[in-house]
Amino acid sequence: MAVLGVVAVLRRDWLLCIAAPVAAVGLYAVVMLWKFGALYPPQNHLIGCVKWDKCLTLVKAGSTHPRFIATNLYQYFRPDLLSFTGDFPWIRAPGGPLNSGVKLIGIHSYLGTDAMASVTTTMPALLALSIVGLVKASWTRRWLIVASSIGPLVTCMYLGATQRYLADFVPTLIIASACGLAYLLSSRWRVIGGTIIAVLGAWSVIVCVALALWKITTG
Repeated sequence: MAVLGVVAVLRRDWLLCIAAPVAAVGLYAVVMLWKFGALYPPQNHLIGCVKWDKCLTLVKAGSTHPRFIATNLYQYFRPDLLSFTGDFPWIRAPGGPLNSGVKLIGIHSYLGTDAMASVTTTMPALLALSIVGLVKASWTRRWLIVASSIGPLVTCMYLGATQRYLADFVPTLIIASACGLAYLLSSRWRVIGGTIIAVLGAWSVIVCVALALWKITTG
């Protein structure tokens, strides 16, 4: 939907600009109503809560708020959310925010739902290229690309973090990293930069495959 929105803006197709978010929200509503019978059933989200007794109060008061952004950004980009073990597949995710020493920034309660890795540990190649791309886009005043990077902040407004929400960062990373890759291929640093990105890309594949196998073997 993020890519579709960018295309719509570039083509000045304002009907598509309106239709894309409406379709996204509509699809979300259909799935939630079909699966849970409600648009937001808090009882299905209060799993593994840090200071659980306060979480239900927070959910009822509003579990989506900008005050959660700082804590979630810290959690989603932590470089230490990965554990090495002596058993196959030798890599696993820590035990979720509840057991991974989550740092609460400006809030007093936090909701953690499962064991999770981070953007930094699972997608370092995309992250590195995205940083390059956003710096280049800012330097050349391509503000649409820069603006696309705020999309994941919507996810970061939720009262907690979980592994599946890492997918919400992918559209932004793809757009920004495409810009970064284009710059890298045309710069004098393409050999060194390309080598670094290739290594980080290989690491991403290894980690993602290992985490998938770990999930399968542990159920």
